[in-house]
Formats: sequence, C-alpha cells, structure tokens
Amino acid sequence: MNLEDALNSLQEKSWRSNKRMFAESEFDKFIAHLQASKDAIIEESLDDIASAEEMITESQEDFNFPAFKSWMHKCVKNNIKAESEDW
Repeated sequence: MNLEDALNSLQEKSWRSNKRMFAESEFDKFIAHLQASKDAIIEESLDDIASAEEMITESQEDFNFPAFKSWMHKCVKNNIKAESEDW
C-alpha cells in the first residue's frame, strides 16, 4: 500500500467526523478560483455596464449613479454566477 492509498483509507474512515473540514476545503478552493478570475469578472462586468449604459441612454433615460450601482450589482453577480458554473 502506497502513501496515497493509506491517506485515502484514513479519510474513508474519518470523513463523517470531518465533514466541516471538507466543506471548508471546497469553499476555500471555490474562493481561490473566484479570486484567480477576479480581473476577468471585473472586465466582463465593465463591458456589461457599458452595454447597459448605451441601451439606457438610447432609450433617453438617465444613467445616473443609482442606476449604475444597481446595474453593477446585477452584472457582477451574474458574472460570478457564470464563473462559478464553469468551476
């Protein structure tokens, strides 16, 4: 039995008592993935905001700060969601 098999065997015996540790590990991996994708998420969100601003301006509505904040929240949230689906 090699070291990897021994560790797998040990984890197989103890996973029930270490569920939180495994959940934290998955969460940390997910956050690290999002952090590594931060620049791409931001750039995509800025592109989305530019498109939204153009669309709103064309319909002769004001693209003011409250509208910007609302759209930014939606865009960032949607881009994080899209990135998380790729994970």
